[in-house]
Amino acid sequence: MNANTEELTYMQSHLGPITYYEISTLTMKGRDVELPEIQTMLMTIDFSRNNFTGEIPKDIGKLNSLKGLNFSHNKLVGNIPSSLGNLTNLEWFDLSSNKLDGMIPRQLATNLNQLGFLNISVNKLEGSIPHGP
Repeated sequence: MNANTEELTYMQSHLGPITYYEISTLTMKGRDVELPEIQTMLMTIDFSRNNFTGEIPKDIGKLNSLKGLNFSHNKLVGNIPSSLGNLTNLEWFDLSSNKLDGMIPRQLATNLNQLGFLNISVNKLEGSIPHGP
């Protein structure tokens, strides 16, 4: 939740570095990026293309060290939780291709000052995109 460290370490086993073929590619800012190593202090989560259903958990807003979050191409419904406005370190965020509805929370515009990429396309959202600083 709070990734405060000055030393980067990478996942390893007792036999040496671990190879994760299943998660070695991350969809970031709409592009697939290969990860040759995976940091133990993972600050990006890619939940895309998992057929997840239901609402986005409000507790995701507690992961305030996240730099990137991808929920695209699932079957998520309901509103975008305003608690996601607590992700003040978020640089890219993808909620595209779901079934989200309602208004876009103002907190996404006013609190996410680091956000450089936002994709909310192919949903059922209403109203205008809020403006922030």
